Amino acid sequence: MALRQFILKPKPTSVILCLKDTQAVWYPSKLAQASGASYVYVTHWLNKLEKAGWVKLEKQGRLKVVVATEQGVAIASMLDELVKKMDAHTAKSAQAGAPADAETESVKKTA
Repeated sequence: MALRQFILKPKPTSVILCLKDTQAVWYPSKLAQASGASYVYVTHWLNKLEKAGWVKLEKQGRLKVVVATEQGVAIASMLDELVKKMDAHTAKSAQAGAPADAETESVKKTA
């Protein structure tokens, strides 16, 4: 297991990282497909993000469009930076000969 999967939940992370792309038009169904999560999961998660002020759900006819707020884009950018650093650390550990999930294994052994 990669370090980021151990610390960050993959589906919510994927949804937030998708929203960083402000040029795309995001619908809940499109976010579900892009993040590998179910539509129900994504709509539930989007409601939480809307309450936190990270996204706005705007109705366009019968459709809902998901728009990241300024705060949401900032958080998504910080999360993207964190994910990249974690992936780089995992790759660096793998190149050094250490198993990529050595930290995870040590946590499992102590638990």
